[in-house]
Amino acid sequence: MKRAQICKIAMLVAVAVVVSGVWSTLRAQETMEDLITLTLDRWDGRYNPGEEVAIHAVVPEEFEAVREIWVNGLLESSELVVVEKGEYDILTRRYDVPTTVMLKFRNPDKKQHKDFTDIGYCVGMEHFRPGFEKPADFMEWWRAQVAKLRELPIEAKIVEVEVPKKDAADYVCYDIEVNCGEGGAPVRGYLAMPKGATPGSLPICIYTHGAGVNGGSNRSKIDVALRYARHGSISLDLNAHGMLNGQPQSYYDELNATTLKGYKDRPIENREDYYFRGMYLRLQRALDWLCTLPEWNGERVLVIGNSQGGAQTAAICGLDNRVTHAVIREPGMMDLGGRLVGRMSGPPCLVDEYGITEEFLKWGPYFDTAFFLEHSTAKIIFECGWVDMSCTPSSMLSGYNLAGGEKTIYTYPYRRHQSPRGKYREPWNSRINKQFAKFISDALK
Repeated sequence: MKRAQICKIAMLVAVAVVVSGVWSTLRAQETMEDLITLTLDRWDGRYNPGEEVAIHAVVPEEFEAVREIWVNGLLESSELVVVEKGEYDILTRRYDVPTTVMLKFRNPDKKQHKDFTDIGYCVGMEHFRPGFEKPADFMEWWRAQVAKLRELPIEAKIVEVEVPKKDAADYVCYDIEVNCGEGGAPVRGYLAMPKGATPGSLPICIYTHGAGVNGGSNRSKIDVALRYARHGSISLDLNAHGMLNGQPQSYYDELNATTLKGYKDRPIENREDYYFRGMYLRLQRALDWLCTLPEWNGERVLVIGNSQGGAQTAAICGLDNRVTHAVIREPGMMDLGGRLVGRMSGPPCLVDEYGITEEFLKWGPYFDTAFFLEHSTAKIIFECGWVDMSCTPSSMLSGYNLAGGEKTIYTYPYRRHQSPRGKYREPWNSRINKQFAKFISDALK
């Protein structure tokens, strides 16, 4: 072979190696959402019993992944598979009973455990009910707790705080503390409202927080209180645990490591001492105090909550019919007895942590927020994601289906516990998130 030919072949091989290396690097940088697109023929992922449901896949190039199938929040199968190139129905099923289904493809590299894509749907969503039986004295017991709470006269400490310069001319904000005997820790949070509001002119808006202690999203913030005050309301950003506002990070870290360590996973040993009794009563105390403010118009109360905040919102809807509007997104503490009927319970999933104890069976139903919603008269807007692994769809539906009053639910095949990202965010934002923004705006007009 001539030298020129040898050089040419060597150059082509070198180019091939470089291209191959570049391609490998590009493939390594691709996510599961790049490698496969999963769709349904209905944007909300809702189907009726007996209908065949097909998940369609578009796969540009063959790849390897761990495929998981989850049914009613429980893992049905997990296996390493080769996903073939092409466009085809990758999973087809039919169910005759209420069922939630999630299909997930995740990166087989354990270091890339957060790299996955998923899609979910629900069959017969209107038929889900809590696994627990509702105690006959459910509301009687809770009314007794509220009555004991109200025996303590309300005492509030209010300290004005500085607001951003852009809001200083129009809004005022306070660091507030209200005593809360039966609720344990006091009510604490930031309260904001328009300056110079006349008596009887403003609705109330309460924002509640998700689970956790020392994260940035677990504490009250001035800007959150101002966000809803700008709608023209008495706006309270309520801290779930009664923690002090505006403290250094070390304060919240210390609480997380001591007093509040593992609070949401503590077993239910009796009704009176369970942690969430105090949390629900703290919200009740906050509302009782807010309703004494002269600026309240005496007509409208909106409560907003996601996850643990959704649980608090559901609870106050049942405890107090002064709540006229409620935003409940991906709520927890619903269907705590789901495992008793063969599906995943709503968080904090105490059955999995401690087993089915006599105490859990006896006292658990009193904290299932599905039962609070049955007594609600509020106008409710509700969100349930079909791929939420924190608050399973079947648990959320068990609460929504019991809710009294006017209600609307939005569902989305790609909604995890967090808001959708990437290519799935815009459809969710335009079809769902904007509806929640409009609901809040209308409620606070």
